[in-house]
Parts: sequence; structure tokens; C-alpha cells
Amino acid sequence: MNNLVKEIANVFKLNADDAVAAGMKAYMKNQFDFYGIKSPLRKELQKPFLEKSKLPKIENVSQIAIECWQYPKREMHYFALDLLDKVSKKLSPQHLILVEELVQSKSWWDTVDLISTKVSGTILLNNPERINEFASKWNLHPNMWINRMGILFQLKYKQKTNSDILFHHCLTHASSNEFFIQKAIGWALREYSKTNPLLVQSIIEKNNFKPLSVREGMRIILKTNL
Repeated sequence: MNNLVKEIANVFKLNADDAVAAGMKAYMKNQFDFYGIKSPLRKELQKPFLEKSKLPKIENVSQIAIECWQYPKREMHYFALDLLDKVSKKLSPQHLILVEELVQSKSWWDTVDLISTKVSGTILLNNPERINEFASKWNLHPNMWINRMGILFQLKYKQKTNSDILFHHCLTHASSNEFFIQKAIGWALREYSKTNPLLVQSIIEKNNFKPLSVREGMRIILKTNL
């Protein structure tokens, strides 16, 4: 096992709080176990491990992330994602294979959203020639969480958003009864409405999205029109 993984796990264990862990587990619908380290403390504890001079070689990052993912405690998964975020500009499209594995394993909105917006989104923004390839794959993937990533990976692109891909993904899954898909559609449309509100409003009004997606997607537009 990588020494970095052992060291961060030991630091987290030393700062575990069972009472806090119980609350965190309940908040996550009992999906995962926790050490019981709230986000501000966790980020402070892991800060020395993410200093530029301490970062692992890029060729070792995938294995470190996988080893962290094998731990049952959710904070280890968060550390893996913070590490990937830290080196995201150095990651290549090859790392999207790792991303897909992580999204489909121990899946819940907290990790999937971080991966989508901070890791896969950054990789594809830096490698735009691969966007169509991966976007198409994610859009038609049988795994719901991969679909969610396909909807959300452009969330922070603003003017660089490929609106054709965004709307195509949203429309592909517009009839989905999955809460997390409906929510993702609304979130993605709402975020893009900050850049192109008229286009987003037109897409919503001309298509049959689920009420949750419409409510979320129109939130900023309606506030602006008041």
C-alpha cells in the first residue's frame, strides 16, 4: 500500500469522532461509514499532504485514488478526490477510465458531483477534441451516475459550454424518473442560464421536462424577471 494512503488514514483515525460520524452517516442516508471529521477539519488535516512539494508523481495518482477508495470510511474517498482535483490540470483523457470506475463504485451524489465538475470537467476542458467521444459514451451509458456525470461535467464551463451537447444530454434523460437525474438536469440548465438565459428558457418551454428539472432550471431566470 502507498505510504501516502497509510499516513492520511492514520491522521484521520487519530481525529475520529464517533458522535460526529453518526450524524454524517445519517445525513448520507446511511450509505457510508465515516471517521467523523467535518469538512473544515478534514481539509486542514490533509493540507500538508496536498502541498505542491508533497504531491505524488502523476503516474502514481490513479493507484493512490484506488487504494483510498477501498477504505470503508468516506473521508478517504474525499481525500482521493481532493488529490485528483489538485493535479487535475496534469491529468490526461486516459485518467477518465479511472474516473468512470470511481463514479460507478460507492456511488452517491457527493463524490459523483465532485468528480464530474472538478476532475472529468477539467480533463475535457483541457482536451476539447475528446469531448464528443466521452460525452456520447456517458450519455448512453447504462449506469445512472455516469449519465449524471455526462450532464454535469460542463457545469463550470460558462461561455465554453457546448450547448448542443448539454441540451442533447438533458433531453435524452428528460423523462427519467430518477431523482438524481432530474436534479442534475435542472442544476445544469440553471447554471448555464447564468450565461445564456434566453436559450435555456426556450429549451425548457419547448420540451417536456420533469417538474423538478423545470423548477431548478428556471430558478435564476424567474428571479431575474421579477
